[in-house]
Amino acid sequence: MRDSTVVYRSFWEAVRDLPCEEYKAAMEALLAYALDGVDIAETATAKMFLTMAKPQVDKNNQRYENGKRGGRPKNQKETKQKPNENQTKPNENQTEPKAKKAKPNVNVNVNVNVKDIIHYLNEKTGAHYQEGSESTRRLISGRLREGYTVDDFKRVIDRKYAEWGGTDMAQYLRPQTLFGTKFEAYLNAPEAKRKSVAGQFGFSGQRDYNMDELERQLLEKGARA
Repeated sequence: MRDSTVVYRSFWEAVRDLPCEEYKAAMEALLAYALDGVDIAETATAKMFLTMAKPQVDKNNQRYENGKRGGRPKNQKETKQKPNENQTKPNENQTEPKAKKAKPNVNVNVNVNVKDIIHYLNEKTGAHYQEGSESTRRLISGRLREGYTVDDFKRVIDRKYAEWGGTDMAQYLRPQTLFGTKFEAYLNAPEAKRKSVAGQFGFSGQRDYNMDELERQLLEKGARA
């Protein structure tokens, strides 16, 4: 059990955009593990965050234990000094700094993925959505933390563009609709064919129940709710 621990900027950046309850759960899991050595992570987000932070926390705790015992043994100390006098072993010492730098890449990768997804959406639809939009970044980051990939986003964009492009539904080819609560449904839905309900069952007549129109009404109702 320790009285203090180190919280790195990369830890904070990885969770600062989370909803309050998820942020609290993630930080409590980190502190419980770092200070008391117990794993209390229950949510998927907290478990993912703790898995990312554990290697660095373990290293810090090991240094702390070594310091309590009076430092490293002399024979270990000598082996660490020798590589500085020749060119054959410096890479062994570089492995630890590289591990530290790997942590911020979690956030860097999110930024790269957001840019890639928004670029693909703009290219597909001719829109001009900004990758720096906080609401758009929050939507995409949320889905990425749930385990979805960039290819999943592109698949949703392709499917809904094929279904809605050139129709009144094209106005819903936007991040708020595509990457929101219906993302999983859009991803797993069979590829839609733009046919009226009447046409699908072989009826003819003046009344034509269009599925695009029905979904548009549902989306508008959800936006007003």
